[in-house]
Parts: sequence; C-alpha cells; structure tokens
Amino acid sequence: MNGGGKPGLRRDTTGEFDFIGESGTQVELQLKSSTGNARIAAAHYSTALEVTNGDRIFFTVSGGSSVLQLTIVSPFAEEEAQLLEPSDGVLLASFKLALHEAILSFTIYGS
Repeated sequence: MNGGGKPGLRRDTTGEFDFIGESGTQVELQLKSSTGNARIAAAHYSTALEVTNGDRIFFTVSGGSSVLQLTIVSPFAEEEAQLLEPSDGVLLASFKLALHEAILSFTIYGS
C-alpha cells in the first residue's frame, strides 16, 4: 500500500531504497513543475518506458531492486518539480532542477 492506502509505490522509510511497492503492481507516475513546462524526455525501468503527454509514465513494479531513471528537461533552470501518483495524489519526491536537463535515478524495491 502507498501512503494513500492503495497499491502502488511509497517512500522507503529505512532509506535503503527510494521507493518500495508490491511486485506486479501497475504504477502511474506524473511529473508536475512550478511553471508547468518541465517534461519527461526519457524514462527507463528495466526497459525504455513510453512517456505520455510529456509528464506521465506507466510501468509494472519488478521483484527485487531496480532503478527508475528519468531525464527531465525544462526551459527554466532552478525549476521546482514533483513526482507523484496522480490517482491518489501521493507525493513521492520533490526536487529542484539545477539545470535545463537533469537525469534522476530512483531505486525501487518490489516485494
């Protein structure tokens, strides 16, 4: 269960991984930014992921430890952004894009 009480991802409170979830669970993640101009240019989780509308990705949680890698682009440096599960509004990560392009990596553990 995620922070909203639904299957999905949640922050790992032990700090060993960024997020944890049940393997086999379908996940939708959305990028939101302060200006609305930041976009996911590429996403990878075991394989390349399709990006929908520049701000959403969908994948199935794999068993064990895997890395979700996102390439985020924005016309504005210093833009603030959030990664969340839009179905229930669970905020997974907040970050500031230091440059116009950032590559972010998150470790996900599927049980």
